[in-house]
Amino acid sequence: MSDKNSFPFGDLPEDLNRSIFEAAVEDLDATAWACARLCKSVKAWTEPLLYKHIFIDSRIRMARLHRTIRSHPSKEPNFFQRTVKSLTLGSGSRYSSDDVVGILNACAQVERLRIKTLFIPLLECDWTSPRLFNQPAWNSLRPKELEVSDDLFLFFFNRHHFRASGMHANPIFTNVTHLVLDLSTHHRRGWWAWDTLSQFNTLTHLCLCVTKAHSGRIWLLSIVPHFPSALCVCVVYIDHFLGLESLVEQIMIMEDRIVVALDEGQDTCSLNRRTLEKTIWWYKYEMKGKVESDGGFWRRAEAKVAELRGIT
Repeated sequence: MSDKNSFPFGDLPEDLNRSIFEAAVEDLDATAWACARLCKSVKAWTEPLLYKHIFIDSRIRMARLHRTIRSHPSKEPNFFQRTVKSLTLGSGSRYSSDDVVGILNACAQVERLRIKTLFIPLLECDWTSPRLFNQPAWNSLRPKELEVSDDLFLFFFNRHHFRASGMHANPIFTNVTHLVLDLSTHHRRGWWAWDTLSQFNTLTHLCLCVTKAHSGRIWLLSIVPHFPSALCVCVVYIDHFLGLESLVEQIMIMEDRIVVALDEGQDTCSLNRRTLEKTIWWYKYEMKGKVESDGGFWRRAEAKVAELRGIT
């Protein structure tokens, strides 16, 4: 572009310039990262936004991020600790345990943490390899929102509980208010000490992800009696409809804080009205779910509970 056709950003007030570039990087696309390379001023404005929400879904992305964390001479030493507010380690291949631990250590102040895959190098039955639950990087995390698969606990039978202190504690639960727990088909419900859920005093929002409605019915029988007093809503996310009507009938008798969530893309034509009245949508696989809070999801769940109680 020639000087004649270029926009005179230099003629604008600095705060307006900053607002323009901050808005330009909201989508976190290639253009956003290109903005950070324009000049030092723009980089200083935009980098905190670009690293505010980190989403990793491949070994290459994880290795690149860890490399940047280990060597970032142009950034402040505590840049990632101060900047990163949400971190998602998504589905991918066999991640390096060094990368995982290094990233968690650098992002120790993260408020929202999603670990959505089984990190084989951390969990394989090779007791000489680093163990995630023994790492200070893991035990120092204090997120308020946590999404994790119970596959992560697969080889740690003494950690199948919700105690944040005491013997074999899970301190990561200390400040958690919103918990999404993927219940694996590998686990038996007796493996978890569900009675410790009642000690989870900070927990206000709980989502249990199960593959089938029948599995959800079985899990709930063990879980519901131990709901903590502060819990506002429990969402049961179901992948498959088979047996969903029976699950909803059981829920309506069992506990009025429970609602069912289905993925937005699922066809509900086969479901009866009574079942749908207990259902909300969860845009679980929506692209923007990579970086944004699940606030909308939780608000829909709260509204559904209020509706069913006749409060609205």
